Amino acid sequence: MKFRILLYFLLLYFAISSCDNDVDTLPLGKEILKPTTRLMTLDTFSVEMSTGALDSIITSGDNILLVGACTEPVTGKIISKSYFQIGLPSSYSILDNEIFDSLTLSLSYTGYSLGDTTSPQPLTVHKLTDEYNPDNRKDFFNTDSLNFDYSPVGSITYLPRPGSDNKLEIKMDDLIGTDIFNFLKENDADLTTNNDFLNLIQGFALVPDISSGSAIVGFHAIDTNLFLKVYTHVTDLEENSRIIKLPLTNKEKQFNQISCDWRNNPAFINHYHKNDVASSLTGNKAYVIAGLGLFTKILMPTLPRILEFENCTLIRAILYFEPEKGSYGDLPDASKLRLYRMNKHNDLESLLINDAGNELSPTLNMDEFYDEDTYYSFDITYYLSAGVTNHYLDPDQAIGIGFSSASIAHSFERIVLECNRTNLNKPRLELLLLYYDQN
Repeated sequence: MKFRILLYFLLLYFAISSCDNDVDTLPLGKEILKPTTRLMTLDTFSVEMSTGALDSIITSGDNILLVGACTEPVTGKIISKSYFQIGLPSSYSILDNEIFDSLTLSLSYTGYSLGDTTSPQPLTVHKLTDEYNPDNRKDFFNTDSLNFDYSPVGSITYLPRPGSDNKLEIKMDDLIGTDIFNFLKENDADLTTNNDFLNLIQGFALVPDISSGSAIVGFHAIDTNLFLKVYTHVTDLEENSRIIKLPLTNKEKQFNQISCDWRNNPAFINHYHKNDVASSLTGNKAYVIAGLGLFTKILMPTLPRILEFENCTLIRAILYFEPEKGSYGDLPDASKLRLYRMNKHNDLESLLINDAGNELSPTLNMDEFYDEDTYYSFDITYYLSAGVTNHYLDPDQAIGIGFSSASIAHSFERIVLECNRTNLNKPRLELLLLYYDQN
């Protein structure tokens, strides 16, 4: 209570007047605030940064199909395949004199892409040979895969238009089209379920050309934007064309398999999340990369010494970190980033929250004039306040900077963080502390 009264008077004073940090000039409360009371700003803490990786990330049920292959300067070759299932339309009918024409797979762009979209991209569609959900699994991860026929049932070489409303139509093999058409015709009068249709076709894999692909492109994985289209015609007095749309089904089971060879950053080739990679091995840089599950680990080894003092109160704690110069044009939105409490085993134990109980996200300061003073800042006052109160902070406890669970699987957005302590844009922790006389 004594500390709260002290802090109350201090904040009241700042609200009504401007002063320097010498609290001895305060006209109020001299019987409480001793001449030795001082406000101090400290920002010389050692901040150690490294890069860790999650074992895997959930990519199912995110409503996005990521497919393609490209080589990135930071990582190396990234490959993304996608797996999904097609179901029956809500209603359909096949006429007696209806004739099958062709079958296509129709996809709609999300607007996301990575790599060079000015070059043609080959894609192939394959039938799955594995049962899609043999173990009644709830989630699928970026490390998962399913077996499929080597011979494709559809293929295309296309020029991506990720920012357009165009549809990508992939021509499918007539044999599989005929099988689907005959199934629809034979079961037209029955109340056929999706399970019956999935016995015919378990699902599909959309696979890029690893050797010649130069881009990863996002497509919508929702039942209103992903279809098999059965084109038919009916000849009566005149020829009438028809289209039967078979939509994506079990969208919560659609997932993306993502891998990387790390040829451009060999320090990560054999990495595991239990063994983070020191920034000294990666050119004094640390990485936060969605899709690949990379996060930056932060240790503040000298901070516990400050918390040993019993005569101090934490007013504010801000963690600053700056992205690599020249990368400002591609920075992810601050709302997509989170801070995580970590332990010495590099497990992301829990999300850091603010005093209102909300997930902690940073503020992004953009220097649009000089392109120099751009940084993210996290207010971690609430996180550290418990340590100040208890006068103890576990030196092995670290903070992890990563993408939120809602955005980590949607893209390959990244931040490259500068870790060289001799640079002006080094990471730093800034504390505002009130030191006071207890007597």
